[in-house]
Amino acid sequence: MLVGALEQKPIRRVGVIGSGVAGLTLAHALQDLVQVEIFDARSELNRKEGAGFQLNGGLASFEANLQRAVAEAGIPLEGIQSRSKAWFGKTENQDYSTLLQLNINELIRQASGEVTDSLLDDKGMARWTAITRGALQEVLRDNLPSTIPIRFNKKLTSISELESGGVLCGFDDGSSSGPFDMVVGCDGIRSATKEYVNTAKIEETKTSLAPSNAIYSGIRIRFAVVDETAEDKQGSGAKLTQYFGDGGYALHGKFGAGKGRPLTSMAVFVYLDENYIGPFQVAKEKKDRVAVSENADWTQTVEQQLESSRSNMLSQLKGFNIPDKDKDLESVIRNADRIYELGSYFHNPFTRWSRILKNGSCVVLCGDAAHAMPPFLGQGSNQAIQSAYCLGNKILEYNQKLGDDKYNITLEKTLAAYREVRWKPTFGILWKALFLGYLETGGGNGIYSKPRDSFFQLMGAVGVAKGVLLGAAVPKIM
Repeated sequence: MLVGALEQKPIRRVGVIGSGVAGLTLAHALQDLVQVEIFDARSELNRKEGAGFQLNGGLASFEANLQRAVAEAGIPLEGIQSRSKAWFGKTENQDYSTLLQLNINELIRQASGEVTDSLLDDKGMARWTAITRGALQEVLRDNLPSTIPIRFNKKLTSISELESGGVLCGFDDGSSSGPFDMVVGCDGIRSATKEYVNTAKIEETKTSLAPSNAIYSGIRIRFAVVDETAEDKQGSGAKLTQYFGDGGYALHGKFGAGKGRPLTSMAVFVYLDENYIGPFQVAKEKKDRVAVSENADWTQTVEQQLESSRSNMLSQLKGFNIPDKDKDLESVIRNADRIYELGSYFHNPFTRWSRILKNGSCVVLCGDAAHAMPPFLGQGSNQAIQSAYCLGNKILEYNQKLGDDKYNITLEKTLAAYREVRWKPTFGILWKALFLGYLETGGGNGIYSKPRDSFFQLMGAVGVAKGVLLGAAVPKIM
């Protein structure tokens, strides 16, 4: 079938670049539709790589068996609470104020329509789990059919259009693979595939801290992570606790690390870079600025720097006046065997998501490669999963309707529809998360802390916080 000069061909073979959450999910979405191969620059999937997060809309997007396997690897998230120092009435036994306290199951049951339909299972329990990044990737990998290979040590260096049709992917070891009807870049925030989609070429690896289309927000994050003892295995549920301090905030939670395994505890500090006001540098001399990357590969603090990072986090705990009465944060920091440091960056949301080549094949982006976002609403992985299923649905629809004049479907229309469905919710979360990040880290030496804490208490009381949380959690795939 011809539309103009572009021949419309069915999509039969797909190359997926990246075996993170987006890439593995896309493989699940496509497993019964097309031939799939996955390529990853890493040497392996490391179960202990990265931190933990909450899954809600992403969990609800999985098909039933996979959803069950992911839930078993995680731990049900029962509640979210926020605390500040005792602005609003200090007692002898309580030196903090509770700004917000949410019961997840009750919150969803009290909602209506698409919230309850998508986020409650058939037993009336919330589809909302806390899980480590490594454990989620492990479940997704282990539940793939053996017909879908994951090829490691394959760093993408070139994408070539073939005259005979399809796309050939070249890798840094000199090998190549293809031809593919579609190549999907699920290779994260430093995506080589994204570079090709936007420039039609892939340059040699850059040494800069961030992609050229990303702006440092001036917000830094430290994660301290420790695996609990064998006795502390998955229980009835977990809570996430946020602690507001002066000039930053902290987060503590426990996360499932795999079915039957001990839980993983995490302490997070989010704070303002003293050399920046928002994205603007204020250090007088370049040497005074401490560069901080997005740490896309979740590179741990090296052994000789671990104690220094631990000491810095303990100092922040005190310096920020964090109300850690139960010593949950302090305990994780003191016992952490891995600490990650990264900067939060703002990625241009208006770049293209796909490139259609002259021979009718295409290159498409998914997950962080398409819509990287600040982590302050905990939605990065959820949105990556939803985009993967949305793209899978669009490929299915395209293949089914291709050749039927009644639909007049084209690859261009299909990819535009994919972006249209997913751009609005991801952009909405992006700007809300960015605003939230600046608001939550405000406070300086305490001058602005009380107004900020009063604002969050009010937002919790009138239901705005609940609305923002549920609005981001509801899956939007179709």
